[in-house]
Amino acid sequence: MNMSQLDSQGQLVEERIGTGRYALVIFDNDHVARDLVICLLMLHTACSYEEAEIETWEAEQYGKAAVHFGTQSECQEIGGHFLEAGVAVSVEPEWGDK
Repeated sequence: MNMSQLDSQGQLVEERIGTGRYALVIFDNDHVARDLVICLLMLHTACSYEEAEIETWEAEQYGKAAVHFGTQSECQEIGGHFLEAGVAVSVEPEWGDK
């Protein structure tokens, strides 16, 4: 979320503030089949095949992809399914706030 404020010279400044939500990030690797990652995404994040394919592509191209947003415990629970399949994950505050 962005919050607008005026700085000392009267210029509009946007500042990100926390949302309290977390992001589940998956990381690319050469050991887990692409089709398995797509299936895991569809099963555990309830996304469409097309969305799962795009998120998998993002992980392959950029090394990681945010695939789900929710509470910390929800992201950790979903992330556990990926870990069991050999996919590295991270659960992080959505906007980097602690």
